[in-house]
Amino acid sequence: MADLLACPYCKHHPLFVHPQKARIDENFIVESKPCEKVCRYTGRKIQDVPLEICKKCVNIDVLQGDLICNNCGKMYPIIDGIPLLTVGISMQKDSGISVFEEHSERYDAWFEDINNKIIFANEVLAIRALHDFSKDFKALEIGVGTGRFADILGIRFGVDPALNALKIAQKRRIFVTEGFAEILPFRNESFISTLMVVTICYVKRPQTAISEAYRILKKNGLFIICFIDRERSWGQFYLQKKQDGHIFYSPANFYTEAEIKTMLEKAGFTIAETTYTLSQLPGLKKYKIEDPRDVDDGVSSFVCIKAVKY
Repeated sequence: MADLLACPYCKHHPLFVHPQKARIDENFIVESKPCEKVCRYTGRKIQDVPLEICKKCVNIDVLQGDLICNNCGKMYPIIDGIPLLTVGISMQKDSGISVFEEHSERYDAWFEDINNKIIFANEVLAIRALHDFSKDFKALEIGVGTGRFADILGIRFGVDPALNALKIAQKRRIFVTEGFAEILPFRNESFISTLMVVTICYVKRPQTAISEAYRILKKNGLFIICFIDRERSWGQFYLQKKQDGHIFYSPANFYTEAEIKTMLEKAGFTIAETTYTLSQLPGLKKYKIEDPRDVDDGVSSFVCIKAVKY
């Protein structure tokens, strides 16, 4: 993780790791060098470091410590193994963040309902139809929350500003970092693929968040963004919940497919493919699994767009 992190304030990389408490976790298997340029364990160029050193380093889990930026001098704590890279940043945790901070267990429990499991399964199928994230060692979910999507899709890294949600994601063996989507704490061109599922509805500056996703992707990297189309049945359903003061939907803003595609293109992305699901109306007593569509049927509410950074 240290090889990927950068100061969110000045974008300096790498950050100096000052561990105070660490443990060895033998469960991680390393078959190739995870870092690209500099080994933060030895301070040597990565080509000069044998794989055996990597196997030892990856197993070191820093539980308590600090990340220090040698450029601007900012210091970011590591608490319970989670780097807190929102500390000292001028952005505040607004209602779109605090609701998931304060009610993370309630949010995570949504996925355990029988009907919601089917809705979740349909959304996962729509994502998998676009890309197999499990093949990418350096894949990131932006707005990872409690890690439900990252876990089932095989995504190893996650970032989110809601710390309590991250603690749940961490139990699902995801490398998590506390950070804002609009000012991601990662170096340029550090990930092969990124995923954002409905997170765009909760960020204050959606265009900036999409531009940040572009910045941290490698050339030819993929960005998959999924959302509920505001003009479809589920979008109207959630808009009503927002108006009624629902705890999770009140802070949300919903977009159309055309609006998201405009933001993607403005950020520099090229749109490659789109999948659609959730053609079933909200409020049914029982849902069924449905195959994702690659052509818009004018009904399906959950939209996933694959965009490429060329």
